[in-house]
Amino acid sequence: MTRRKNTLLRLTTIIVLALMMLFSVVSPAVAAPPSWEDQGADGGYLEGTESDPADAYITKLLRMASTLDVPEPPLTMDFRFTVTPIGMDGAGMPTDGTVMPIISAITISFDGTENDYISGSSKAVPKESTAGIFYGVNWPKAGVYQYKVKEIPNTYLAHRGDDYTEIISYSGAEYDIEVWVEEGTSTFYAKYIAARLVAGKIDSYWDGESGGYKVNPDTEADVLTLITTDEYSQMVFSNTYTKFDGEPEVPPPTDPPLIEGDTVLKIQKLVSGLDADRDWYFDFVVTVTYTSVIIVPPGHISKVYLVEGNVVRDFKIASGSGAGDGNILSSMSSYVHTDADGQQYYEFIPGTEFTISLKHGQYLAFTTAPVGAEYLVKEVNGILDSGSNAIYVASSVQKNSDGVFTDASDVGDPLTVSGVIGSNAIEPDSVVFTNSISGTTPTGITLDNLPYYALIGVAVLALATYVVLKVRKRARYTAER
Repeated sequence: MTRRKNTLLRLTTIIVLALMMLFSVVSPAVAAPPSWEDQGADGGYLEGTESDPADAYITKLLRMASTLDVPEPPLTMDFRFTVTPIGMDGAGMPTDGTVMPIISAITISFDGTENDYISGSSKAVPKESTAGIFYGVNWPKAGVYQYKVKEIPNTYLAHRGDDYTEIISYSGAEYDIEVWVEEGTSTFYAKYIAARLVAGKIDSYWDGESGGYKVNPDTEADVLTLITTDEYSQMVFSNTYTKFDGEPEVPPPTDPPLIEGDTVLKIQKLVSGLDADRDWYFDFVVTVTYTSVIIVPPGHISKVYLVEGNVVRDFKIASGSGAGDGNILSSMSSYVHTDADGQQYYEFIPGTEFTISLKHGQYLAFTTAPVGAEYLVKEVNGILDSGSNAIYVASSVQKNSDGVFTDASDVGDPLTVSGVIGSNAIEPDSVVFTNSISGTTPTGITLDNLPYYALIGVAVLALATYVVLKVRKRARYTAER
């Protein structure tokens, strides 16, 4: 009886072991989805099939000023990303001889044909990797494979020269990806994929958070709040692209003296009318702002020159506020410096307003402001009694050489004009304030019209002398006969 019981026990044990071995062969090694906290309706992971395995995609996002464009062919902007194996099944690199698949670097190239999305003075240009990160990978066995995705810095050779200079910041984001591989009927395949951001910051256009936040690496994820018509992977690497016309720190060589070709923004004052005071200085309050999509390099100097007759002039110190006899107050002289060519420039602080006065024919030449910088210009005493004993009315304000004249009633008092550097097809961007003298035809002799009256007097006197001499000569001739 005991022997029969032992035999039955052995038989049961053998059957159990056989069943366990059978199920271990036919059951997939990975039967549960990733354990990370679920996000949204998709459960925080992508699910695939043997015929259509799960995969992940990368979105490269270029952020720039709205007036800036991606370089066009023959130039291309190439950005590359590494996909590095970091372990299996949460236990580091495998030690059982399993070799994790090596994933080639991913390249995303921009050629100027991409869709862009503009919001205010900023522009977003996204582009997604054309193929999935794990497309065509042969997985050696079932298990959970972990990879880290990072951007390789300095893959685009930014241009720097006298004509223009490019500056690019690279993303510091890092993403961890888990690939849950199962055995199918004929091969191992990616059943689940999940990704999360582990370093850096999600781009400001999307409301994700850093520090382990799950992201959707699918091509149909709603990645950017700015983009409503298209969908991109949420595995975003964001770069900022900035362009300066000429050198960013100093203007191009000014020997011969600085000319209009070096200028990215020109603010000019003109007056018209016979009685216009061409020596009176009109006050301009200027603000030039470098927006969040502009990279300011170390050592950058924000310069503005005073130009008259296409020659750089020194800033004249005014005797007092509103005196109309100089360009700047003495309290502002600390902002005036001299460049390597011996020419004076005013160093303004981006985002902070400053006041410089201009007389007829003078203009401010901004030479180092980047493309996309916003400017605001106000002429504060242009249509009032300027103190020069001449009453002016706003005649016109012309924005850019191909712009239209704007009536003063449209721009207000003080006259106010705003814009973005780089918006003008014909450089430089320019704003010209022209004020005409008010009133009617002069009724008396002034210093301005005195020479004309003198010429008329001389002409009349000459004519009278000629007539008198002619009459006397005729009278003498008649008497002699």
